[in-house]
Amino acid sequence: IREVKTHQVEAWFTERRGDLEVLASTPLTLAGLARFTEVKEAEGLKSAAYEAVNRELGGYFKTFQEAYSYYDLFLIAPSGDVVYTVAREADWGSNLSHGPYKDTGLARVFRSAMAGEVQVTDFESYAPSNGAAASFIAHPLEAGGKVVGVVALQLPQSAINAIMQERTGLGESG
Repeated sequence: IREVKTHQVEAWFTERRGDLEVLASTPLTLAGLARFTEVKEAEGLKSAAYEAVNRELGGYFKTFQEAYSYYDLFLIAPSGDVVYTVAREADWGSNLSHGPYKDTGLARVFRSAMAGEVQVTDFESYAPSNGAAASFIAHPLEAGGKVVGVVALQLPQSAINAIMQERTGLGESG
């Protein structure tokens, strides 16, 4: 049973990596990073211009996040600025290089992705999500062979719990 559960969890993480690779390879993701970064730097996150870009592009990211049951989706500039998040929690607009969340799982996967690696963190308390356990996976966004930012996903703990609590075939004594 332990081996079956291990295989199921590994398969689940492989699927998440696949989702992320599709998201990272979609031109709209790269365009979204560029547009959200540009408007954040020029006018700020709470500007009418930012909301206009969000109306234009945010629906795609929200649909992806909801369709695949992720807790959140992030676009992160190379500087570490979180320029977009579906959930708009306290990490929205923060800097993962030197801000209050620089030691979180999101910051760790950001740094790995900027180095060209796809990483997943263990579930741990994450302050912007009211201290709930959170795990993250991130992928570099590239243009012209250079990493120009990161797309990250906050993984739902409920999916892992469902795998671990599945008891089909175990009978009464299982």
